[in-house]
Amino acid sequence: MDNEFSLLALFILGLFSSFHCIGMCGGVIGALTFGLEKKIRENKLQLIVYIAAYNLGRLISYSFAGILVGMIGATLVGSIGMGKAHDITRYMSAIMIFAVGLYVAGWFPYFSRLDKLGAKFWKRIQPLGQRFLPVKKPWQSLGFGLVWGWIPCGLVYSALLLAALGGSASNGGMGMLAFGLGTLPAVVGAGLITGGLSQWLRKPRVRQLFGVLMIGLAAKTLMVPMDHSAHMGHDMNHNSTTEAGTKMNNTQEMHHDHHLVGKGMKRGG
Repeated sequence: MDNEFSLLALFILGLFSSFHCIGMCGGVIGALTFGLEKKIRENKLQLIVYIAAYNLGRLISYSFAGILVGMIGATLVGSIGMGKAHDITRYMSAIMIFAVGLYVAGWFPYFSRLDKLGAKFWKRIQPLGQRFLPVKKPWQSLGFGLVWGWIPCGLVYSALLLAALGGSASNGGMGMLAFGLGTLPAVVGAGLITGGLSQWLRKPRVRQLFGVLMIGLAAKTLMVPMDHSAHMGHDMNHNSTTEAGTKMNNTQEMHHDHHLVGKGMKRGG
């Protein structure tokens, strides 16, 4: 999968997972918002600064995790070869996006069990986040976001897998950054607009629409390499035809030259 397309897929994955983000992080950022002083909550500009600091910390954590899995992915790509890695990327990406699409649509609820995978790790680092509470300054909100970026979440795990398939640390980091940027509308909205956005995103029709779009994205993930291969095949056929035509022209020119030489020898004789 091309890097530009993988970044787009991860961004859309974050965007379409909005209702899940509100469920996982909406309560956290809501508590963070209501934990601020009243004068800060009532001043939208100051409130935005605190929410932005929280999300910046979250995006930094996502990007760092993406760099780590990208390094692992680069090692795997080096061991199995670029050709096989490309095929694995295509199929694994399609499977994960398809599964998330079913989950977003409400047709695959078992996907939420992935949230429990990092429970033990989360118990160890969660107390670090508590040290930044209550939030009084923007830097505390930043620190709180840095910790909360590691909250167990099946959709984040899916994004990390896709980021790992990027084959390098930089691609992994950029991939998770793209995913985090996709989640911003929902998480920021949860902090600024309480209730309305969450209720709208939880409507079955809205979830099903998002899910179907993600399933379509999974199909596109499979089709892109096919189109690329077809294009390469077309280029190869075109090049082969061109080379064959060139060889034929060269052969004809050689025969023509020999013919002229033969005539010259006869005349000379």
